[in-house]
This record gives sequence, structure tokens and C-alpha cells, in this order.
Amino acid sequence: MKPILRNIRKVFSIFISEFSAIFKALIIGYPNSYIGNKIRIAYWSRQYGIHNAHYFGCKSNIICNDKLHVGKEFILGDGSILEIAESYGCYIGDYVGIARSSYIRSANHNTEKIDLPILNQGHSAKSITYLDEQYSVVIEDNVWIGASCILLSGTHIGKGSVISAGSVVSSIIPEFSIVAGNPARVIGNRIKLATYKSEINNV
Repeated sequence: MKPILRNIRKVFSIFISEFSAIFKALIIGYPNSYIGNKIRIAYWSRQYGIHNAHYFGCKSNIICNDKLHVGKEFILGDGSILEIAESYGCYIGDYVGIARSSYIRSANHNTEKIDLPILNQGHSAKSITYLDEQYSVVIEDNVWIGASCILLSGTHIGKGSVISAGSVVSSIIPEFSIVAGNPARVIGNRIKLATYKSEINNV
């Protein structure tokens, strides 16, 4: 009798897992509409305690087994993915926008051993101390991340920064920076740019 009960429990567990996956896929893939956005906000709020989010685009996704903090008015564009696993977690501040098709990954595959398949070498993650806690990715307040950006373990973006579309970031970015490229480089400063424009307009 016990083997039968175990088999029933296993089948039931598989059924629940499949149903949950289908339910999540329906929510993620629901068209961009007022209802679609509200459903996704409610879903991710329940899953990860994300409060006062502004927008979750169609096919945006969060895959998280680690610590995740997301501030208010968060935007995750269409098809963008947060993959937070095998790391110290991820901190995202208030008023952060991530445009479509961007990808955040908090850990990297180990590749040091030549005689062992990469897929069997596990992962490693960098550690960033922020607000007296450890994270592997930190995005401070009021940051805009353009379309198709990639943010890797060790990324720390200072407040007020703009990451140009297509950038690949894995390092420390000072506050109010304008960043572009692969690897990403600081190409400007928003405060200096605003001051310069103000001076030009006043001439």
C-alpha cells in the first residue's frame, strides 16, 4: 500500500508543479494592457514582496532563489529577466527602470578547471557591501537601464546613472554617470552635462 501512496503523492506533486508553471506562463505572457500589468504586479508582489511597482512588461520574468530587494516605482520592460541565484542577492532601489530585453545575472559559471565540464564546476559570485548587507548586484535609486543591457555579478550602479542600450556592466559605476559599451565605460556625467547646458542657455 505504501508504494501506491508514494506514487500517488509523486503524481500529485508533478501535477501541482506543472499547473504552477502553466499559471506563471499565462501571467508572464498576458498582453501588455491595464489588466495584464496589474496581474503581473500582483503576482510578483506576492512572490517576492515587491511593493508599489509601476510596470512589469509582457514576458518579463524574475528567477530568484536568493535575497532580492526591489524599491518603489520599479519598471521591468518587456522580455527583461532578473536571474538571482547562486549569489549574495540583488538590491534594486527606488525609481529604477529597466528597458526591454535586458538581463541581470548575479552569479557566473566557474571555468577555471580545464579537465572538468564547465556545467559541472558550479558558480561563483562577487560580494558588494551596501547598506550593511552583502549583495552581488546593486542598483541604487533613480537609475535608468536601456534596452538589451546585461548586468553581471559585481555590478554596482550609483544613483542617478544612465546605462545606454546594449551595455554590458560588471563593475562599479559612480553616481550620475552616463555609461555605454561592452565592456561598459563611463562616457559622461549627468550633473556636469546639466550644468553645461544651463550655462549655454544663459549665454
